[in-house]
Amino acid sequence: MNYKKYTLFLILSIFVAFISGCNKHTNEIEPVSVTESHYYSLMHSVFNFEYHNKLWEYQNVVEHALKAKTALDLSYLHGLLEGYTYDNAQIILLINSTNKPNMPQTFDKIVVTELQESAVTVIVELNEYLKNLVKETEEIESLKSRHEELMTISELLDEISYIELDKATKDQIEIYKVNSQKIMDIIN
Repeated sequence: MNYKKYTLFLILSIFVAFISGCNKHTNEIEPVSVTESHYYSLMHSVFNFEYHNKLWEYQNVVEHALKAKTALDLSYLHGLLEGYTYDNAQIILLINSTNKPNMPQTFDKIVVTELQESAVTVIVELNEYLKNLVKETEEIESLKSRHEELMTISELLDEISYIELDKATKDQIEIYKVNSQKIMDIIN
């Protein structure tokens, strides 16, 4: 009989301890706060990935365009161009437009102010340029007429792709602006 009393006492003690340990705050879920540094880190990573990925994709398209010799090569190039223009890096434009009022100037931390317009313009205009180039993937001769143009753009992109947009020096800013303008002159 004592055994039953001790068991009942133990069960009631555990139950009372459990009940008294619970309070009204344990059922509430606290919202997770995203600090400015977390937001900045995420946007910085996303922007840099998208930006450098678009430059690399362009270089890849140019490499295949310059090597195209057969109808199969043109078909492959056409697919690359379609993929490039389909995935058009809208995230780059959205980062600046989605700055939260309590986290201003996020884009200013990602890209120095002097390069913001040029960096976005390069990506947007390259996308438009390649959309037009898709039409020329039907004949090798029309693609070969663009050989020098494609090479020049590729070389200029290579020069600007190594500039860290958030830490650019005055010399790098000047190089970026000059080369991006040369690209725009060729494309337009």
